[in-house]
Amino acid sequence: MKSRIVFSWEWGSGNGHLRCFVPLAESLQKRGHEIVLISREQSRAKKIFAHTSIPILPCPDLPTNRSQPFRSPQTYAGLAWNLGLHDSQAVIRSVAAWKQMLMQIQPTHMLSDFGLIGPMVANCLNIPTSRIGLGFGTPPSESVLEAMFGQTPTEEELSIAYRIESSLSLATHTSRLRSLSGWSEIFHTNGPVLLVTVADFDPYNGLRQHSEYLGAWSDETGVEPSWGNPGGTKAFSYLTPDSKIVGRCKELSRIGLNVLLVCGGAIPDGLHSIPRLTVTDQLLKTGSCKDACSLVICNANHGLTLRSLELGLPVLMFPRYIEHRWNTSVVQRLGFGVDLSARSPDEWPSAVLGLVGDKELQQRLAQYADVLRSQNQSSLTACVNELISWIEG
Repeated sequence: MKSRIVFSWEWGSGNGHLRCFVPLAESLQKRGHEIVLISREQSRAKKIFAHTSIPILPCPDLPTNRSQPFRSPQTYAGLAWNLGLHDSQAVIRSVAAWKQMLMQIQPTHMLSDFGLIGPMVANCLNIPTSRIGLGFGTPPSESVLEAMFGQTPTEEELSIAYRIESSLSLATHTSRLRSLSGWSEIFHTNGPVLLVTVADFDPYNGLRQHSEYLGAWSDETGVEPSWGNPGGTKAFSYLTPDSKIVGRCKELSRIGLNVLLVCGGAIPDGLHSIPRLTVTDQLLKTGSCKDACSLVICNANHGLTLRSLELGLPVLMFPRYIEHRWNTSVVQRLGFGVDLSARSPDEWPSAVLGLVGDKELQQRLAQYADVLRSQNQSSLTACVNELISWIEG
C-alpha cells in the first residue's frame, strides 16, 4: 500500500543532512511511496533535490539563541535551548505551524533528522515517527537527558531541560494537542532509530544498550573535481564561509597548498584572487579525490570527515560548532588530523608535513580506511531495509 512519508530536517547546516535523505527518498519512491520534504535552508534543499520531483516545504523556523546561549551543552536539552527552544513564544508558534502543516499533508509516516518539534507534533497526531542521525540528534531513548562525551550535566542544564519541558507543555496545550509527560514522551518515537555513523564518532558511545551502528554512506552526486592550478600539495576543501575564511585560505596558499575549495554558501569576494586556490559552489564527487589529492580541509562536519578517513586522506580542521569540535577531538585522538584553528599559522607547515610525510601514519590510516569501508559498504542498504520493514510492515 502506498504511503506518504514526510522527511523533516529542523536543525543544523551544510549539505550532509539533505544528501543523506536523497538515496533514501529515491529508494522509497521506487517502491511507490510518496515523499514530502520539510526542510530548513530552502535554497540548499532545492539545489540538492533538483533532479527529483519531491515537493519541498519550508520548515517552521525558530530563532537561534545568540544573545544568551548555554555554553558547552552536554545534553540534548542544552542543544535544543541554543537552537531556539529558549523562546517560549516562538515555541508556541512553531508547534502550531507544525500541526497545521502536518494536518494539511496528512502523512502516514515521518522520518526526522536532527529536530524536536516536528516529530513531537507528529507523535501527538499519532503519526508513526522514526529518527535518523549521527549521534547528536539521537540520544539513547532510555535516557534522553544523558550527557554526551562521557560528562555529567550541570544543575543549570537540567534546569534548562525543565524550562523547555514547560514551554512544550504550554505549546501543545495552546495547539490543543495531547499533553506529554517528561522528556521520554517528548522525544518518543515508535519507529526505528537509524544511527548512520560508526561507534568512534558517536558522542553517546558506551551508553547505547541495544543499538546498531549502520555506518555512513556518501552521496556521489556532483561533478569531477578539477584543480585549476598545477603543482603544490593538492587538497580538497569544503568550508562554510565566515569572517575568517579568506585569511585562512591565504595562509593555506602561502604554505604551498593547492586547494580546491567548495564554498558552502555565498563565495566571498576575496577568495578569487588567492594564488593556488580554485573555488566552486558545485557539489563534487568525493570518491575521485582519493588519488588526486593528499589532504582534506573542512569544518569537521561528520559526513566529509568520515568520508575523508574512508578514502585514506588525513584531515585539516577548522571546527565551528559543538559537533565539529567533537569530531575534531575524535580525529585527533585517532591521530589522523589536526585542528588548525588551535594553532598559529606559523605552525601550519609542520602540521601538514606531519600528516602527509609520515609513512607510519599513512599505513595506520589505510588500515582504518579498510575498517570504515567494511562498516559502510552495506550501510545504505541496511537503512533502506529498516525503513521498508517499518513502513510496509
